[in-house]
Amino acid sequence: MPRHPGFPILLLTLGWFGIYMAMALDATQFQIMLDSRLHNARAIGWVLSLGPAAGILIQPLIGWFGDHWQRQGLDRRRIMAISLLASFGATLWLSGHLSTVGMIVLMGIFYAAFNVLMVTYRALVTDVSGRRFLASHKGLISGYVGLFSGAGSFSMFALCSGLGTSPYPFWIGGAVLLITFILFFCYAPKAKTSLQSQNTEILPDKSLFSPWNLLVYALPPLIYLPAIQRRVIRFPEQHAIFRLFTVLFFSWIGIQALRGYFVLFGTKALHLSFEWSNGLLAILTLVMVGAALPLGKLADRLENRTLYRWALIFFGTVAFGAYALVHQMASAALMSVLLGISFAGMVVFPLSLLLKLCPKQHEGAYAGLYNLFLSVPQLYSLLITGHLITLFNDYRVILPVAGVAVFLAVLATFGMPTTPTRHPSAA
Repeated sequence: MPRHPGFPILLLTLGWFGIYMAMALDATQFQIMLDSRLHNARAIGWVLSLGPAAGILIQPLIGWFGDHWQRQGLDRRRIMAISLLASFGATLWLSGHLSTVGMIVLMGIFYAAFNVLMVTYRALVTDVSGRRFLASHKGLISGYVGLFSGAGSFSMFALCSGLGTSPYPFWIGGAVLLITFILFFCYAPKAKTSLQSQNTEILPDKSLFSPWNLLVYALPPLIYLPAIQRRVIRFPEQHAIFRLFTVLFFSWIGIQALRGYFVLFGTKALHLSFEWSNGLLAILTLVMVGAALPLGKLADRLENRTLYRWALIFFGTVAFGAYALVHQMASAALMSVLLGISFAGMVVFPLSLLLKLCPKQHEGAYAGLYNLFLSVPQLYSLLITGHLITLFNDYRVILPVAGVAVFLAVLATFGMPTTPTRHPSAA
């Protein structure tokens, strides 16, 4: 009897649980560690911006070179294994007693290692799954990614809620990261034979990408240079991708405005303990976990642009409503539930759309570019939001910043095609 398609997807995407559990440390422990040393939201924003800055510099280049090395016969799993060990080591090392400078440098290494791991892993899962399988189950795959990323974050937030600022969350996060990827390395070769294999025909290079022009695409205000514009017009399917990336750009400014300062918002604006602030994050991510798979299945049945737009509208509305109404734990918990529902859609729907559009044999480059359009707005968001918090001396400012950014993303959805143009090689 053939296995349900959800089983291989589950095993192939399990690594996101380990990645997001360890990475969630920057939304919890890092904020408190930095606040105890720097005592300034603007300075905290600059240090936390090392995360998106690493994504901007590393993911597109590793994505492009990963595709190139793969075509030359170098297995991506070697790159992934090296970055996995570096991520594991940095996670454990951060639990020790460090000077302020040493702590900041190690945070930079932490972010760099995880960015290499994420883009290589995303491309490898795409490669192992095969194009036909992806085309048939893109929403389910997106749902599992949302499920495991949310479950990983929830687990870390729940740990921090119970264990406080002890080193144990670092140790547990590092161990889970290692275990999930040991399981992935054991299963991936079997999945290669159990799923429909990818056509190995070498296709003409219609990519917009080269190893040195990738960063241009994410520069504000997202206006293409004339030469790039001509190439985008020449390949309509890539025009559709960049419209999707424009929506991503604005939506992740809003998401990071909340995520980057959420724990400090709870402790300083709502006057909650560190443990209760992490509890709010745990509620948000638990709801996201519960909504991810149903929304992924919905994305396979309905038109994704409309679903994505409504998720954005809901998120922005909740952010503005929370600014006016949330002042204590009960209303903050309701806010977390509503944000979790909308955040699940903001993760699942754009990834499902990208899987429709991604050209064959350029999975790594598009995975890198996708993450670039998540990293650049997070960088801007951390710096802008940190400056506004310092200017107004109020952490509640994260809510209207998130609302404004997400409603700009809503406007950008009207430039997205109703039915995305498929790349001829993606069929």
